[in-house]
Amino acid sequence: MESNAGLQELRRDPADDAHYPSLVMHPTVMSDAGPWVMFESITYLGNRPWPASDTRSFKHIIVEYMLRAMDAPKEEQIRVALKLPARADGKAVLLCKTTGEEIYSLPIRQISQFTTGLREHPGCFAFIYYPVLSDKNQRKIFCFNAVSADVVQEVQKRVFQAMHSIQISNEAHFINTTEGAQQIVNVQMTLDIREEDSRGQFVPCARTTEVFKLRRNVEKQIVLTIDPTTQPSPVIIERCFGVLVSPGRHVRHSDMQLIGTGNNDTNQPSSPSSGFHVDACWDPKDNPSFELLNTITSGESRVYLTVACDLVLMRVKEPVRFVFETQARIGPSQEKNRALWTLSNALGTASSKPFSETFTLILKQSHDCFELVEMTTSTGKVLHPIEQTLESGESDEDEPLLSGTGLVCKESGQEKLDEWSNLISVWEGNPKPKEVDILIQNHGVPQVLRGQVWQLLTTSTSNNENYQLYQMLVKKENVPSVDQAIERDIHRTFPGHEFFKEAQGQEKLYRLCKAYSLHDTAVSYCQGLSYLAAALLLHMPEEQAFFILNVIMSHEKYNTRQLYLDNFETLHVKLYQLMKLYTEKIPEIGSHFRDLGIEAHMFASQWFLTLYTAKFPLYLVFLVLDNFMLTGPDFLFKFAVAILMESKRDLLTLDFEGVLKHFRVSIPRKYRSEEAALKLIRAANHVKITSAKLKKWEKDFLQEKEANIDPNEKLQKDYRLLLNSQQRLDQENDDLAQELIVTRFELTRQLDEANDKIESLRKEVGQLQQYNTDVSQENEALRSQLEQLKEMCRREAENAEVVRCENNATIRQQTDTISEYKKICGRLQEVNQAIQADCNRNKRKQMGEDTQEEETELQQQLRELELELAQTKLALVESECLCQDLNHQLTRIVQDKEKSKESTPWLSKTIQGIIKKQNSQNSADS
Repeated sequence: MESNAGLQELRRDPADDAHYPSLVMHPTVMSDAGPWVMFESITYLGNRPWPASDTRSFKHIIVEYMLRAMDAPKEEQIRVALKLPARADGKAVLLCKTTGEEIYSLPIRQISQFTTGLREHPGCFAFIYYPVLSDKNQRKIFCFNAVSADVVQEVQKRVFQAMHSIQISNEAHFINTTEGAQQIVNVQMTLDIREEDSRGQFVPCARTTEVFKLRRNVEKQIVLTIDPTTQPSPVIIERCFGVLVSPGRHVRHSDMQLIGTGNNDTNQPSSPSSGFHVDACWDPKDNPSFELLNTITSGESRVYLTVACDLVLMRVKEPVRFVFETQARIGPSQEKNRALWTLSNALGTASSKPFSETFTLILKQSHDCFELVEMTTSTGKVLHPIEQTLESGESDEDEPLLSGTGLVCKESGQEKLDEWSNLISVWEGNPKPKEVDILIQNHGVPQVLRGQVWQLLTTSTSNNENYQLYQMLVKKENVPSVDQAIERDIHRTFPGHEFFKEAQGQEKLYRLCKAYSLHDTAVSYCQGLSYLAAALLLHMPEEQAFFILNVIMSHEKYNTRQLYLDNFETLHVKLYQLMKLYTEKIPEIGSHFRDLGIEAHMFASQWFLTLYTAKFPLYLVFLVLDNFMLTGPDFLFKFAVAILMESKRDLLTLDFEGVLKHFRVSIPRKYRSEEAALKLIRAANHVKITSAKLKKWEKDFLQEKEANIDPNEKLQKDYRLLLNSQQRLDQENDDLAQELIVTRFELTRQLDEANDKIESLRKEVGQLQQYNTDVSQENEALRSQLEQLKEMCRREAENAEVVRCENNATIRQQTDTISEYKKICGRLQEVNQAIQADCNRNKRKQMGEDTQEEETELQQQLRELELELAQTKLALVESECLCQDLNHQLTRIVQDKEKSKESTPWLSKTIQGIIKKQNSQNSADS
């Protein structure tokens, strides 16, 4: 743990210089923390954070800081004693000479890059301290000055001893395991490319996240940093013995070019906590192998660059090669171009994140050392670095490549995929966008989209009828001799590809070739068709491959089938045109071939018959098919001329056998990398060919052949032509007869279906007519019932009106009776009150009044009132009886209504409405 107690108060006093003791190093002392050595007469010059943005080498950065620290004022320097441990778990301690206080306590495991060697200051030394091993952005530089170089050597010796003990402890952690046990170690490799500027210094080149921006004809420096990320790690890098560079990716070990043995900044092995730094100078203009990396790229095009570093790891049996693949753009060599690209860094468009790759090493325990079992990267498996393991089909440099060999990367930049996706969405169902031509001619089609784009280029569709046609052809019996020829070629087609090594791939290829041989009986099957079919099968299902194969063979844009007809007459014409073309474009090649007796058919027959799919690497094969489907047969000539142009220098130095071997072996091997293949395709698209010249050379060929032909041979040829015409006409006649039979059968079937449908419709019409009659009768019955109901409703309405009138009269009578009754009651109450008043008055009378007469008179009045009251009650009873009779009549009417409601539901609603209306009127009258 880092400690810096009391640092601000501990500054150097010049007066202390006179008190230095003569002893500058104490012998080894034992303590509770283990053995240690004390160094006195050391001046601490300070520390500073590591400049993360500085891309220079470690040594340059440290030396610059040491010079600055030595020039610091004396009062900022501190006299210290440096105590160094001898064990891996110890700490380096800085003690103040004056007070004895501890200034810093640094774990020795976290110290690396011990640096010395200043000529003007031999006693100055420094090291890098990593406070956090996993975060290299927090590292610091500590700088010191000793009284002499001897003290510095002793300090360096002790630091290296401590590092060695750390290495031993780390190795013991891994080695003290079971024999044959495996350990996994992760290592991170960082790449930086620097270019020489006008002052002769190497400065970092501009780059984006994925691409280095290099200048042409400018000397460069490759800087590599290898950091073990697994802690503790048994991987200690002892030395580097080679830095290699090559254009392209997926490059074989034997194709890498050595540019130097690499210079380690510190001249010491890597420490367990830090990386190993290597740099090597590289001048691309001095080696023809780097021509692709020294040619200005056009537009946004890029080239691939592979950098490798061969390292010796302690306790690992064999050297290890770390391979780094990246991309680059090449620009002019002018200084202003570098300034322009560097401007992107200032504007923030460039990337400041290191260009790095993570490697995983699988080490196997073997006695007291390790064996490298396998090394993988984040992008896939890497071959064993230095064993020069050869790829499949490349075991003999004198043998041609197996067909179907070569790696085809399925990865494409997201920007490129988005661009193609947008074009495809616009393209589907519409004319081809103009941008497609430029993209295919310069970069080809992305592998993941190639099948879809080929369908659009050939306007091939896989509808249900075509699918049924293919299935019918596959199930059909073939001619035995044709089947035997197909089966014989299946095992020789793309033997270098895993898909066609298995039974499933071979079965699909057999079915596809069989279906086409039955579909096109004039061509049937010819040797060479299987290669084209196999290339299509690698991108799409066999049904779709059959449709595209049929388009390539038969469509007027391509018409490839003519190459196989009429005893290969069209093929001979194209070979003659090719001979004329390369004689015109490359006169030296034409003259050299003429002197050697080499004719075009000796090397180009297979190229044309297979569309270059037989012997070339797959990546180049697919690029050729991209451009062939785009432009048509003229590209076959352009590509052949481009091959001859690229190989001109080699072909002119070879004899007859050498030229043929060069075509068979060297040329296919030359284009195994993607960069070389793309360069050849672009060169082919720049070859100019006119249709007028091709037609003229075709006419010349036919005239020469006509002049040299024997009359009997001519007759035989005419006979063969007529025989072929007859066979073709017979075939067409058979096809038409078959089509007529099928059509007649189909028409008969359709007629039977139509008759059945007519009969069914007749039955349906009869049923509808009967239904119409029944509905008419029912309507008549309903109409008659409706009239009856209307009459019944009218009568009920009249009866209801009579009842209403009677009820109104009765109600008025009852109302009058009740009113009269109320009047009588009122009068009776008045009489009672008068009687009561009289009685009261009589009681108050004492004398002189005849009460008896008055009482008689009052009793008479009372009897009259009682008689009148009895008559009123009798009238009321009669009214109640009449009202009861009316209620009985109303109940009978309601019962009659309920009976009618059961037979005519709709009428009941009408009567109910009438009753409600009547009741509402009665309520209003009341």
